[in-house]
Order: sequence, then structure tokens, then C-alpha cells
Amino acid sequence: MNKLASGLVSSSLKDPRLSGLTAGKNIDATASTAKVSDQLCAILGGGCKAPLSNDQLSAAANKLSPDQTKALSDNFGSTLNSLTSNPAVRDTVTKAIGSRLGGLAGLL
Repeated sequence: MNKLASGLVSSSLKDPRLSGLTAGKNIDATASTAKVSDQLCAILGGGCKAPLSNDQLSAAANKLSPDQTKALSDNFGSTLNSLTSNPAVRDTVTKAIGSRLGGLAGLL
């Protein structure tokens, strides 16, 4: 989870399509990575305590533009692809995260 979260946070903080979420903010990438890791772990049933509820994830996702949602999805997919070549694992993780992916922006 840590590698997936780290890659997602790192690529998202560098992605110009997400600059509207991060501009003017002093984001602690290490703290954000820990929160995203816990959130992913909880979503995937790993027993971690999620920092955000499902309602909070939905609210954060609803604030994103379609371009920002696509950017998060692209960054997540790219990071996941770099961690596993197994298409079944990628598909299972992607489906489990599903619509909650956009809500992870609330942890940046």
C-alpha cells in the first residue's frame, strides 16, 4: 500500500491537471502518503483505519472537474501498473477502489 500511495501522491502533486487542488497549499507529501495508504488499505479490506468516511470521499470526489478525475485515475493506473504486471491484480484493485478514487484528492 505504501508504494502505491507514494506513487499516487508523488505523481498527483506533479500533475499540472491537479494544480487547482494543490496551488497555494503547503502539502506534506509524507503525511499525505500515509493517509492515502491507510485509506487504500481500508478500502481494500486490510483492516487499516481510514482517515475519511465514504461520505467524505464522495464529497471530495464531487468537487473534482472531469479533467482532475481523469488525472487521478491516470496517476493511479500508472502507479499500479508499475507495481504489478498481473492484470488480474490490477483489475481487482481498480474495481475495489472504484468511484472512491476521486475522493483521495481530499487527502492531498
